[in-house]
Amino acid sequence: MDLKRRRPDKVNLVLAPGMGKDIIRNIAKFWQFAVEENTIYIRFDDDIAWIHPDAVERLCETRLSHPEFWLISGNVINNAVCDHHLQVAGIYDTRYTFSDSAECPQGWKDPEAAEWKHRSFLSALSEHDVDSWQLPDYQLDLGKHFSINCLCWLGDDLRDFEFFDEERFLVYEEPFMTKEMTHRIGRPVLVAGKALVAHFAFYTQRKHLDSTDLLERYRSIAEVQ
Repeated sequence: MDLKRRRPDKVNLVLAPGMGKDIIRNIAKFWQFAVEENTIYIRFDDDIAWIHPDAVERLCETRLSHPEFWLISGNVINNAVCDHHLQVAGIYDTRYTFSDSAECPQGWKDPEAAEWKHRSFLSALSEHDVDSWQLPDYQLDLGKHFSINCLCWLGDDLRDFEFFDEERFLVYEEPFMTKEMTHRIGRPVLVAGKALVAHFAFYTQRKHLDSTDLLERYRSIAEVQ
């Protein structure tokens, strides 16, 4: 609300009808308002701790260049599938193993692995060496569950589908958008490898990460930049 007061020209608060105590259902309700024609939408989780200065531009460029893909994702630090690709590229060493799965025990669940990922990335940031973390774009398989921490889509695409009241969408928004819809329409997800962002924590990691100095370190970097 404070941001809305400070930047009314940039911030628009949309209150969806029927908001309840179920957080997942509440999140799912916002999609119906992101369907304007000729509009690119970018969604960031509310715990994105760092965004590359060029990330938004990269997401928009990739979205416009590849209309054949259903969704475009950023290259997300602390996203199990993205972490797998970063490890394959040699960015992470092998003290932890990040499999190509959104439910990877070490990529999604392990809080100490998450802390290590953040500290590895923060070290690169402090040394002004994040270029190597930017990867070539890569396509995900149809039907692949993917954590939607940073996502880009075309409003025109959502206008074509009437799924906003489907129970599976309201209860399982993330797998519905990444698994079910890619199968339903035959259009996969593309990860924009140069649109680099850092996602702070999944709920499985939050208690531990909140006890660290990681957010303060990200805040200090933001103040310097």
